[in-house]
Amino acid sequence: MHFKPFVSVLISTVFGISLLSCASTPAQESPDAKQDLQSTTTNFPESTEIVTKEVTYGTIDKTKLIGYLAYPKFAKNAPSVLVVHEWWGQTDYPRKRAEMLAKLGYVAMAVDMYGNRAIADHPKDAQKFMQAAMQNISASEKKFKLAMDFVNKL
Repeated sequence: MHFKPFVSVLISTVFGISLLSCASTPAQESPDAKQDLQSTTTNFPESTEIVTKEVTYGTIDKTKLIGYLAYPKFAKNAPSVLVVHEWWGQTDYPRKRAEMLAKLGYVAMAVDMYGNRAIADHPKDAQKFMQAAMQNISASEKKFKLAMDFVNKL
């Protein structure tokens, strides 16, 4: 696979930013966001066949970082997007969002900011995961950078 070295990053509001574009031109808000996303890609139809798979994209302190990669099966030079989960961890929701973006022509990866694909079932557990991530910002930055480097090498 070879994709454009362009990365847009979707970050949950838990991490404080809703959309950060690393492209040379900022994304413009549009009343029809779906149409706006389609116009900035290679205009794949929504029924585009996609490929999905779990990937281990790094290890920090013996903790595996397990991403969920989704991309159009026949894409060339597709832009990449990182989807960062909410405080629950990498549940089915960020994975579904990655799939939706892939159907629009993007290479999308739901990242693992907690490691070992830890998922919380209760708010107390989610709070513990988030507090640990926020207390060690350096490790969180490394996890994010590993995800970005992985996607950029595809």
